[in-house]
This record gives sequence, C-alpha cells and structure tokens, in this order.
Amino acid sequence: GLGKYVAGFTVTRLALDLVLDSIDATCKQLAGLSPLKDLSPMRHAAECSAPALFMQARSDRIIALKHVEALANRYGGSRKLAIVDGTHSSPRNGAARQFVARYLKKHVRLPE
Repeated sequence: GLGKYVAGFTVTRLALDLVLDSIDATCKQLAGLSPLKDLSPMRHAAECSAPALFMQARSDRIIALKHVEALANRYGGSRKLAIVDGTHSSPRNGAARQFVARYLKKHVRLPE
C-alpha cells in the first residue's frame, strides 16, 4: 500500500524512509555505526547463545508475527516463543506476566 501503520498512525512510505534515513545518518555521524545496516538482529541471531524469550502480541500491528518467528528460528541459543493477547504496547495480562516470571526464574541467576 501507500502507507505503513506506525505507532497508531498511517504514514507514507516516503515519510517513513526520510525519518529512518535521518536517524540512521545521525547515528552514523555520532556513534560511527548505522542502525539500519550494522545492528541487524537477523544477521547476528545465529551467533547468540544465551536463553531468549521472544514474545509477540496477537494484535501487534507494528511487528509482524512472521518476523518474530523468523528471528526466533534463526536464534542460536535456547529460545521460547510466546504468543500473548493484546497489541504491541498494551499491558500484559496476569498469565503472560507469570509466564515471564517463571522463564526468568529458570534462566536468570540473580544474586541472593
């Protein structure tokens, strides 16, 4: 289509490209790297080994499920993909929060 749904707004592809290019150029100038080229999760996922929890909301209109599935499938370490109710930024229900707590308790060592 002519537009892309971003954070609750429909913007033209041209406007989105201009904003992303501007952010990318600023990061390149200030930090010496290009987020759009150098920080690709897909490019580096296979090299990762720490346990990872990928969580996708059923009604997420910002990040497509196919992208989360592809990243989780490419991930090099142990991983879990959880599909939860809600949108990209909606509060998670109790079941989702409990699932995350159990995952963290199992995989993250906290100081006593």
